[in-house]
Amino acid sequence: MVFHHSGSDVEPNPPLGRSCYGAQNVPAVYGAADVVCRAGLVGSATVLFAANCPRSAGCGRARLLREDMGERNEDFRSAESIWRSVLEVRPDNARARTSLGVALADEGRFPAAIALYKQSLNQWPTYADAHYNLANALLESGDSEQAVEHYRRAIKNAPDDARAHVNLGTALGRMGKHQESASHYLEALRLDPDFALAHNNLAIALRS
Repeated sequence: MVFHHSGSDVEPNPPLGRSCYGAQNVPAVYGAADVVCRAGLVGSATVLFAANCPRSAGCGRARLLREDMGERNEDFRSAESIWRSVLEVRPDNARARTSLGVALADEGRFPAAIALYKQSLNQWPTYADAHYNLANALLESGDSEQAVEHYRRAIKNAPDDARAHVNLGTALGRMGKHQESASHYLEALRLDPDFALAHNNLAIALRS
């Protein structure tokens, strides 16, 4: 399912990272491979794993594939290239398009990410992750009002998402609606009592 806000009042999606085995872009790799595999292209899914699997004894098949493929594996090193490759196979896949948007937002390319999220929502209007990520990008771009609209839509379709409640609270706070903002931090804490950012933002809202 992301931007990293310059402040500390917004909850981003988990960043792409490494597994305990050292593979790069693990969430993107598994998600992309799943999409491709469900499309019946098992070989392409295997290639995605091979390109990102570490050089270890536990990845024998991937190591052999890497030797066969050579430099072609470099095409799968970044989250952006992984999801673009998936979209070449499944151009109608809203999850892949949204994930590409997250990769671009992580690089600060918000206009391009926003366009991708909107395309995803044209395909799947109730897709909560697309609404959530679109709202994040809009908020980062300074459009709190539109961000609020899409956080609300994300919550409507995924009411138990504490992150969306926190970020909606942040957007409302930036619009001066501190009482309503606090109510969403409280809801986030009801869903996740240990959510540190919700505790922090609630304290700020109550002082405003």
